[in-house]
Amino acid sequence: MATPEEHAAHNAEAEQRILSDVKEHGFHVALFNGDGYSPSFAYTIGLYKTYGYPELICFGFGLDLLHSVLWEGKRLLDKQPKPDLGVGYPDFLQDFDMRFVIVDPTRYQDYFGYAAWFYDSWDFPALQTV
Repeated sequence: MATPEEHAAHNAEAEQRILSDVKEHGFHVALFNGDGYSPSFAYTIGLYKTYGYPELICFGFGLDLLHSVLWEGKRLLDKQPKPDLGVGYPDFLQDFDMRFVIVDPTRYQDYFGYAAWFYDSWDFPALQTV
């Protein structure tokens, strides 16, 4: 188990990377490995601040695919900033079809910790890619 000092150093490093990526790319993709109980997942940080888009979250793939899904989600939002939540997007990424689902803000605390740090608030929109 990490010591409080190790945990603080990890957070400081992660926060610096988030700020750097948002400055350079407009957003950051936070990636989290599954732990045998919870699946791997990833979410964006900065889409709302930089572009006015909802943050995106995705679950259950390998980290490389999660990263690609969120980048493609951002590209889709570039073309359609207000996606139609009632339709899917065929061939979203190679042979994957995808749709967006609104994330219930009561669930943000379970997954969006670094986004809340970035915004200094839980007040940002989020969509899950499924």
